[in-house]
Amino acid sequence: HQNHHLRLLVVVAMSLVGRVSRRTATISGARRLLASATSSNVQVSSLENGVVVATVEGNNVVSNVSVAVRAGSRNETAATAGASHYLRNLAFQSTANRTALRITREAEQKGIKYDVASGRDFTVYSATAMPEDAAFAASVLADTVAEPLVQDWEVPRQNFRVTQDIGIAQQSAAMGLLDDAYRAAFRTKGLGRPVLCPTDKVGAVTADAVKSFRESTFAADRIVVVGSGVAHDALVQSVAQLAGLPSSSSADIASEYCGGEALTPTASTQADVFIGFNGPAATSEEFYASLVLGQLLGGNGSAIKYASDATASPVGAAVGAAVSNPFSLTASSASYADAGLVGVYMSFDGADAGTGVTAAAKAIDAILSGNFTDEAVATAKAQLSASVAADGDSSAVANVTSQLMYGSKTVTEAEQLQAIEAVTVADIKKVAAAAKASGPVMAAQGAVDDIPALSKLF
Repeated sequence: HQNHHLRLLVVVAMSLVGRVSRRTATISGARRLLASATSSNVQVSSLENGVVVATVEGNNVVSNVSVAVRAGSRNETAATAGASHYLRNLAFQSTANRTALRITREAEQKGIKYDVASGRDFTVYSATAMPEDAAFAASVLADTVAEPLVQDWEVPRQNFRVTQDIGIAQQSAAMGLLDDAYRAAFRTKGLGRPVLCPTDKVGAVTADAVKSFRESTFAADRIVVVGSGVAHDALVQSVAQLAGLPSSSSADIASEYCGGEALTPTASTQADVFIGFNGPAATSEEFYASLVLGQLLGGNGSAIKYASDATASPVGAAVGAAVSNPFSLTASSASYADAGLVGVYMSFDGADAGTGVTAAAKAIDAILSGNFTDEAVATAKAQLSASVAADGDSSAVANVTSQLMYGSKTVTEAEQLQAIEAVTVADIKKVAAAAKASGPVMAAQGAVDDIPALSKLF
């Protein structure tokens, strides 16, 4: 397919952007909330100030530990715009107890890999280590989260790296497209804030802004520690430093869905387009129905490698009948703490942009109006269930982290599959009707001159 990376660069429920050159999350969308762990192999406890600590049992050759903080770009204000990006790039610099050189040296000696990723909702510090070094790695993560030294002179040194991140992102239409879509959908607050630092803020973000952002978000009630391949008691002891953080912090900045459109013409001969609608929050009872709706709209595209997306969904079939050149079409249902976005990602030859978008909009409108068959619903549920089962063994730490960040308990794979099977046609029509009533959002980049105005599409 043309623009194959569009499949890989779509938003996920955690909406994480690691180092931008490796931002290749799958179309699993909100399915990252669906954990492979069972209740019998997840142990959960809390530090005295409320930090949640969980361990997942498994047959681990290596151990994985993450410390997730409910602090992302959605928590930025006009005064702290870009601070979450700078804070991410400052990770594993000096702390109150370790120099950056010591952190690097010990990681090399023990073969530990540290990483950090941030997005709209979360920032996640992670480590991969041999089991005998997992507790040590966890203590470094805790030190980095609890007592970083944000030096005045270190923040300007990140300008070059931040600029590099933005440059890499600009090489991918999908990355910019997502930020455009969220900004159009939620304006300039909450989920509408861009994940990467705005270009006009590079060099203007100060140490005080970074410290202010951190102080407003890094609190015990916003932190979850999850490990696999490490004993629960050992993990609790290793992250005890987190008990020194304040127990609570300010509330999240609310996201208000507005809809709208954002078209960015470029010299590209391709047109990359997203059309979406407001979706349910991650904790909503309509969460699973929204996932099934995402499958109905296009899911992962064709299940057959190198096959056309025209065979994957009614939307794909409508587009395939309208265009003359190869195209790519996938769908996603991404859910966050207080809102979501369900929609379709498309990439066309510029000559097909107008007819392709028009055909897609008509097919999307039909589905949101409840025009789909019981057979189509059964197929969508089967595809979703298969995806959940396939994702099961590979991302236990990330999955459990997501669940505990959005709620107080984990859900077993069996319970997830039962919930998917329990979704009815009426449930999907309810979610679809709510999405349609919210009004559409459209973002497009590239050869956009022939794309009709949103008011003419819906």
